[in-house]
Amino acid sequence: MEVNPFEAPECRDAIKLPPSAHQAHRDLRKDIEGVVAIAATMLLAGAWAGSRYLGAPFLLVLMTVTVGFLVGVIVYAVAAKRLRVLLFLPVVLPAIVGQELVPALFILAGVIGIPIAVLFSFIRPTRQNWILTRKMVLIGLTSIASLVLTDRLRLLGARRTAERAEVLIEAIDRFQTREGKLPSSLNDLVPHDVSSIPDTGMARFPSFDYVVPTSQVDVDEQRLFATYELRVNLYRLLQFDSLVYWPEGNYPDAIYGGGVERIGDWAYVHE
Repeated sequence: MEVNPFEAPECRDAIKLPPSAHQAHRDLRKDIEGVVAIAATMLLAGAWAGSRYLGAPFLLVLMTVTVGFLVGVIVYAVAAKRLRVLLFLPVVLPAIVGQELVPALFILAGVIGIPIAVLFSFIRPTRQNWILTRKMVLIGLTSIASLVLTDRLRLLGARRTAERAEVLIEAIDRFQTREGKLPSSLNDLVPHDVSSIPDTGMARFPSFDYVVPTSQVDVDEQRLFATYELRVNLYRLLQFDSLVYWPEGNYPDAIYGGGVERIGDWAYVHE
């Protein structure tokens, strides 16, 4: 009996037939869906993390974009009959709730996973291994982009807060010129020097704290601010940053247990 050599098991294992056009199209669609899912999740996480430093208008825009994206995913899943895409929707929730934690975890996963994936791709250079490597690299890059976005929004919020505080600083100066002393609290400025105490413009941190030394001993011993301090406490989970203003502007390199980053006449303290 004559045996077809191409039907022998060892020959079938050795021959690798090219994927069909339909299979290639389906694989490409999966790759595109994966790229969109990873990039969108990371950027939404970064934007939601940065939203705490900005006001309600930005938050409203971000909510609109998020809802629009989720609706778009649903429409695409139904129109393309790709209901498995709907499994992506729950991923957005921890991206919004976890905020900076999600990109940090993905960066950690990328640092560990990328070398392993690359190693396996060289040991067994299969298409699936290279796809996994590309996705791990994408996760790492978009996670970094997410944290950079958060940092840019943080700086933008801090600069806007500094601008909004100019009215308050001028009101304190007018009070001191008229009364010959500093106000004991910001409420002393209303209504003669300012109609109402401005807020910071930050959604999560709306109010300014005002501190004056209680005595000359405090000034001499602490060697911090000589006149008064305006502060916005940016406290959140396991992090206690603050935005500080001293009229004299003599900020050291580190105060309150954190390094100082100058933002105009203000100091951002990284705890």
